Amino acid sequence: MSTQPSAESSTVGHVTSSSGGDPQHEQRALAPIRWPKPSGGTVAALVVWAIGLVVAVVVPAIIAPPEFGMTSSDASGTADPAPPTSVSGTAIGLAMGVTVLGCLVMLFSAYALHRRTGSIGAAILAFVPTFVVVASGAIIATMLLLA
Repeated sequence: MSTQPSAESSTVGHVTSSSGGDPQHEQRALAPIRWPKPSGGTVAALVVWAIGLVVAVVVPAIIAPPEFGMTSSDASGTADPAPPTSVSGTAIGLAMGVTVLGCLVMLFSAYALHRRTGSIGAAILAFVPTFVVVASGAIIATMLLLA
């Protein structure tokens, strides 16, 4: 008894064709991959989150710029810290307020993203940077006030 395929049916790799190799009638072994596409609301929430991030980081840096640089070094290679800049307490308070405002925008858009997608991963990826920005703003504001 012969086990060779007939002329009507041929097997090539994982694709079985019953019409002699006609590509329109081939049967796939696996379904094609369909990548998920985010909805417009999801993209909008991410854009609002990014705008909140820019407001929370860039605007306070313009209002009360921190000085982290070293200016001079002596013969031994030790750098002296830069002289503190005189940033008023009002500017520091305004910068911290703008940081908190930007973080609130980030927080609400992250919550909206979580509600829209139902994904805890989306919430974590949005809430953690929000917390880090607030904590960093508080540290920088404290450094500027103590300088």
